[in-house]
Amino acid sequence: MSEQISLESKIYELSFELSEVIDKNDLQKLLGVLANDGVYAMWVYAMDKLDWRFSKDIEEMKKMKCFRLMEVISNLSEFSSEKLDYDNVLKKIATLSDEIDNLNQELKNKKENNQEKRNKEHEKKEKEKIRSQILNQYFQSLAKNLNKLLFMKELLEKVLIYALYHAKAKGNEK
Repeated sequence: MSEQISLESKIYELSFELSEVIDKNDLQKLLGVLANDGVYAMWVYAMDKLDWRFSKDIEEMKKMKCFRLMEVISNLSEFSSEKLDYDNVLKKIATLSDEIDNLNQELKNKKENNQEKRNKEHEKKEKEKIRSQILNQYFQSLAKNLNKLLFMKELLEKVLIYALYHAKAKGNEK
């Protein structure tokens, strides 16, 4: 019984936090995509429509809407056996972003088109690919278990519905 209370309490808390960050129109759209197309489609939609970008500054990323949504998903994932380690994801992204920035700087300094430059360009592309994959790994692993996926969808629907109610109640038109 106490786990249900904890879960409901967490849903209320997260929905309020989300309503502070994402405006009601985006919440409605996220909810519509989630309801019609599922968890992964909602995530891809969020990556397309909400503000975010890769950065080597973790605190900067934590302020962006899409990463705030990921934080909500991470908090919800505590209630399933498929945990999303939000801080670790951001740390990996920040590290790779820093490495990519360093490679970009090295490439700028190299004028000639030699093998070393091609190797650096290849390394940069690989790191960019890995960095992008990090954002989607959780959703890919979640999809392996239908029960966990459906449970997460149900939790996200509740959070988005409550966040939408919060946004409407306070006239949130961000």
